[in-house]
Amino acid sequence: MAVSKNRGTLRDLQLALQLKIEELRQRDALIDELELELDAKDDLIRQLQVELDKHRNSSQQHIATPEQPVNTGLPVHTEAALSERQRIKR
Repeated sequence: MAVSKNRGTLRDLQLALQLKIEELRQRDALIDELELELDAKDDLIRQLQVELDKHRNSSQQHIATPEQPVNTGLPVHTEAALSERQRIKR
């Protein structure tokens, strides 16, 4: 009887071991999937950071560089030209 009791216990342990091994495989698969998601999100963050840096640099250059006057076809009235007109009118 002792031998059959030991076999039952051995079978129980083997079954428990198989269940634990399957649990570990499932966890490993989940970890792999999550690592892939994390890598994809890291890549997206890097791409967005590059775009943000480009926009920031563009904005800073726009602020640092004075705007060029837009040619509307209308005469430009500078202070000197206005002063000259007033002098002529007198």
